[in-house]
Amino acid sequence: VDDLLTVEEALRLMTIEGAYAILREDELGSLEPGKLADLIILSDSPNDIAPDDILDIEVLMTMVGGTAQYCTADYEPLCG
Repeated sequence: VDDLLTVEEALRLMTIEGAYAILREDELGSLEPGKLADLIILSDSPNDIAPDDILDIEVLMTMVGGTAQYCTADYEPLCG
């Protein structure tokens, strides 16, 4: 149990710290002007649900470089 990450730690590792690790923090890792808009929209916030329910979160939309790459049926209008 002592080796488990919190949700916040895991999200930082997958975003800001991941970009830093590959020396691309100036263009990746957070949503800021001038950075690539790589993001996902999830069905729930990992911060707001029980840790055991995180595996049930669905990806609703994926954007890479500011362009929608994947959308569920409910998000199709955004993928146009």
